[in-house]
Amino acid sequence: MNKHIATNVIFFVALMCLFFLNTVHAIGWYWYAIPIFLYLLVSSIGSYFIQLNYFTHSYCSGDRNKPQIAITFDDGPNDHTAKVLDILKVEKVPATFFCIGQRIKSNESTLSRIQAEGHLIGNHSFGHKTTFPLQSSGAIAKEIQKCSEAIRSVIHKRPLLFRPPFGVTDPMVASGIKRSGMYSIGWSLRSYDTVIASSDKLLQKLNTVSNGDVILFHEAGLQTANVLSQFIKNARAKGFEIIPLDQLLGIQPYEK
Repeated sequence: MNKHIATNVIFFVALMCLFFLNTVHAIGWYWYAIPIFLYLLVSSIGSYFIQLNYFTHSYCSGDRNKPQIAITFDDGPNDHTAKVLDILKVEKVPATFFCIGQRIKSNESTLSRIQAEGHLIGNHSFGHKTTFPLQSSGAIAKEIQKCSEAIRSVIHKRPLLFRPPFGVTDPMVASGIKRSGMYSIGWSLRSYDTVIASSDKLLQKLNTVSNGDVILFHEAGLQTANVLSQFIKNARAKGFEIIPLDQLLGIQPYEK
């Protein structure tokens, strides 16, 4: 039983108890509002924080006993991807790029370069729409499949790693991922590089890295390219080994 189903059971039992209590002694409407509010609050938190594995299991970190980490990038390929690849090449670091399907058509050469330089490519939905989690499970599965096909048409491999847009999950997203046969991938250290405009503050945030972390970057982050090399050097100085995501998580990155 996953956490969402368990919450549903608890909520149902709580409502039944209130209905029974109301037959014995009249109670105010606000007694019903309390469990409803708590249910919506718990569901909202579970939807936003992918690490909670509330609606579906997501791989968010590796072995916490080993000084190994993995770097991931979202929302490419785009005009910033090449600069990130240049840095990774100099530092000899593997990464995983979760790509948006509709951005592949004009960036095929960049996607090919990602693969050629030894990085992994994952699925980040075809359109990355804000309404993505509001679709039916069938529509979600089709969009995931459409992105995978766009990736396969360039690198001739079908990815198994899927990161939900914004990291948001709900019952429809969970069902869509299951129908598509993908692994749901989250993160354990979010850089917030899309909102932190200071290089020093971004490095300070990243300085909290710990064993097994999956780190979330964006190629087009405000200071990502400016801090990436220094972050890698800092992590290595602390004794961390930066390894491929599939190796950290112990899962298969592509269909055989």
